[in-house]
Amino acid sequence: MKQMAPVIMSHDGWSAADDNRKLGWVPTGGLGSKFTLGWNDISQPVKAVNFMVMKSYGEKWANSTLEVKIWSGDDSVGEEIIHGFHDKHTSETYNIKIPLHGEGLKKGSELRISHELIAGNTFKILGMAVCDH
Repeated sequence: MKQMAPVIMSHDGWSAADDNRKLGWVPTGGLGSKFTLGWNDISQPVKAVNFMVMKSYGEKWANSTLEVKIWSGDDSVGEEIIHGFHDKHTSETYNIKIPLHGEGLKKGSELRISHELIAGNTFKILGMAVCDH
């Protein structure tokens, strides 16, 4: 959490967890847990946001769903509904790419990324990258 502190704009019910040797960011406040990351002056153009998320199975992961919204100022520039469950009897890492609308964001733009658990009991974000391609 210490490394993320400079970009966490708001935080309600998420924390770092290292369970089963898989470090990640998880909702601890249940349904409706939210957090927002933000940058006021991005240092490079951004055309997509990539997430590494864990998908798993069983009752704990049933219907696990995260809503991601990406903003620049008052403009919505991307959104995605990401499911954290699958029918395989294993936990796996998936890469999810969210392309930004239009040409994306220019260097120096504002960037906000909000995350909310909208269904299920849990979710796990293993990593995130903002990309210029």
